Amino acid sequence: MANELDPVVGNWYETLDKGDKFEIVAVDEDAGTVDIQYYDGDIEEMDIDAWYELDIELSEQPDDWNGPYDEDDEEAEDDWDEDEEDAEEDYDEDDDWH
Repeated sequence: MANELDPVVGNWYETLDKGDKFEIVAVDEDAGTVDIQYYDGDIEEMDIDAWYELDIELSEQPDDWNGPYDEDDEEAEDDWDEDEEDAEEDYDEDDDWH
C-alpha cells in the first residue's frame, strides 16, 4: 500500500507490517534519495519512489530513542569523568596563576 507522506528530516515513522520505527536523517532531492535510521541504529538509503511505496504512518519519537547509543554514551562519559579526576589530582595550587 502506497503512502502520501513526504519524508521530513527529523520526523519519525513506523512500518505498519512490522512496527519498525525509524527517523528521516537526510533527503537529497537532487539525487532523489531518502536516508532513514532505524531505532536499532541501522541506516538505509532508498530512492524516493521506494519511499512512497512503503506501508508506513507518522509516529511519535520513542521515549528512549537513543537506546542503541546508551552503552557508547556511558563509556564516553565514564572516560571523560576519569580524565577530569586525573586532572584534579594533578592540579597543584602552587601552579595557579593569578
